[in-house]
Amino acid sequence: MSGGMRYVCDGVESDPYDQAWESEFSPDSSKFAYIGLHQFDRKVRNDWQTLNYSLAINGKEIGTYLVVSLPTFSHDGKRMAFRATAEVQLAPPSFIVVDSVQEPSHDSVGLPVFSPDGKHLAYAVERDKFRLRLDQDDAFIVVDGTNLPRHFAVYTPVFSPDSQKMAYRVLDREIVESKVVASHNKIILDGISQDPYDRATDPVFSPDSKHLAYCAKRGKQAFILLDGKESEPFDKWCGEGTPFFDSTKLVHCFGIKDGMIVRVTKEVP
Repeated sequence: MSGGMRYVCDGVESDPYDQAWESEFSPDSSKFAYIGLHQFDRKVRNDWQTLNYSLAINGKEIGTYLVVSLPTFSHDGKRMAFRATAEVQLAPPSFIVVDSVQEPSHDSVGLPVFSPDGKHLAYAVERDKFRLRLDQDDAFIVVDGTNLPRHFAVYTPVFSPDSQKMAYRVLDREIVESKVVASHNKIILDGISQDPYDRATDPVFSPDSKHLAYCAKRGKQAFILLDGKESEPFDKWCGEGTPFFDSTKLVHCFGIKDGMIVRVTKEVP
């Protein structure tokens, strides 16, 4: 199939592709990134091994992969990272490319996250995405090339606005005689584990970076946790439940209490 689709930016056309996939600008508008699909055969379009995606920046292709994501840019647009898969096999190794340098391969990697000042990069890793054993701790966070402690599952990390702190949610399981007897969520803040709960949302930092909040549930009671201290209990949170700061003084979430939708608020000390 001959390529018949192109990207156009400021009147300049890209090379032709069989399919134009996705595109975006960097935060400073200096870079235009896009993904194009080459050699797309409709007769075998369900065969993922035939796919051939190219990532281009400002009209120049920087790599061709089996699978590739649009890049994550630092806030100033000077740094760039993306995830890709390059090998054809049952569980293809994936990796992050940071500023044109490929990091070690893993079975599965999450989207890369830059700190606001662009000096740090973190992402989640699953070492065996297709594992059958539930007692294996094969997930961890990579920050600036360093592997952090393993857990059963890890979720996307977040940096504080001042770039000095990092937090993320994990899932751990208790194993007795090769059987899972309990599981719990907890938040890791700068390497320190917070109290475990049955469930927890992703954490969020206050605008001044001084406080950390998330929602968590123990039994039938849910709470906003602010710097590890619980709010008044409610029944459950609405949607994803991630709390939000409307200032440096108040943090909120929407929840259910006694069958009614309520706004749960906790005052920042």
